[in-house]
Amino acid sequence: MRFNSVVALACVAITAIAHYVQDGTGIQQGTLHWRNYFYVGGSFVQQGTSTLVHGQMYVEHLAPAKVTQPFPLVFIEGNGMTGTNLLNTPDGRRGWADYFMGKGYEVSSLLA
Repeated sequence: MRFNSVVALACVAITAIAHYVQDGTGIQQGTLHWRNYFYVGGSFVQQGTSTLVHGQMYVEHLAPAKVTQPFPLVFIEGNGMTGTNLLNTPDGRRGWADYFMGKGYEVSSLLA
């Protein structure tokens, strides 16, 4: 069972790499940008002998090297999704964040 899982995972990885290689160099060019992240809100909750942070929101902010648009775009992730959905596609292509940064927008992703 484990061997089949490893083989299947290897096949998926090889397929993703094959799609990723677009310019013959093996490097996919993206938009030059700055990345920052921070947390908003939250409270500390005691659970047994551990202290956990509960109710916080993770915010990731991406800004192209040259911002040309006056207003940033804010994506709110939900339904169990993660902020990585904006960064790349499952087959390794650039995602929406890179597309909009290429147009000069700052992009923020909120994950509650």
